[in-house]
Amino acid sequence: GEHPISRLLAPPLTSTTWDVERVARVATGFLLDALEDERPNPPRRERSWQRERRRARPGPERGRSAAAGQQLGLPGAHGRYREESVMSELLERLEHGPVICAEGYLFELERRGYLQAGGFVPEVVIEHPEKVAELHREFVHAGSDVVEAFTYYAHREKLRLIGREELLERINRQALQIAGEVAAESDALLAGNVCNTNVYEGPGSDATVRAMFEEQVGWAAEAGVDFVIAETISWLGEALVATEAIKETGLPAVVTLTAHKDPQMREGVSPAEACRRLEAAGADVVGLNCSRGPATLLPLLEEIRQAVSVPVAALPVPYRTTAEQPSFQSLE
Repeated sequence: GEHPISRLLAPPLTSTTWDVERVARVATGFLLDALEDERPNPPRRERSWQRERRRARPGPERGRSAAAGQQLGLPGAHGRYREESVMSELLERLEHGPVICAEGYLFELERRGYLQAGGFVPEVVIEHPEKVAELHREFVHAGSDVVEAFTYYAHREKLRLIGREELLERINRQALQIAGEVAAESDALLAGNVCNTNVYEGPGSDATVRAMFEEQVGWAAEAGVDFVIAETISWLGEALVATEAIKETGLPAVVTLTAHKDPQMREGVSPAEACRRLEAAGADVVGLNCSRGPATLLPLLEEIRQAVSVPVAALPVPYRTTAEQPSFQSLE
């Protein structure tokens, strides 16, 4: 029969069987294997929506006037902002069903020996760009509709900790270029990415994390991404700041929170209430990622689905988590 996850995504699906044991194909990532049983998937079959996108990928010149960026006080703002009247290709695609986005770059490249455990800073983008491009292509071949730039943990605080802040812009721009090239050759959507900053401790941290988000989101906008993902965030306040930074560029915001063993956000707010507030702040897609496997993520997603009207993202880790051990970090 129909699995409950088929009721979690908007628009609702009524004729598809879901197999949650195949929800993730790669370590600690999300490749939601929706429709695999019923949708043919030969070596990278072109989808109908991709054929409709046969125009050239828009460059940074598509967007709002330079004045819009300058009003935000961001450097190099010319041509970075999209016209608000242009419907996002992500949202257009979501009107027809789920969008599959493959992740897991951090742990997969660490598993392959190209990324240092501990700091988990994506220096591989500079040191072995061909390996990052290779993984992008593997994800697309597996069925991903999105190529996400590997800028997770490529923020100022992480680079400061390893004494490599001078690489900040170079890593981000290189990751975006690599992802952009693979997205163009495969006709997939291109996503920018920001994540938890590890320095947020409440409203007093807003200005610090806003500056970190704005520089990364700014580079993503200049690269012509279709949308930006903000993920793995446990503070609602931090997620709200990320949402604002993304929406100021005119780009769609996909914001996913992380529910640890205690599913509440750090402020004590439930994931459902947090997602409701993110939707009110302008997030175009909300949901949960990381930490929990399908069995312990789905109940929280049911609550989120009932609390919001926007599409919901389901990004579990490929672990058999249980009610007693709800997160992969708590497994014994």
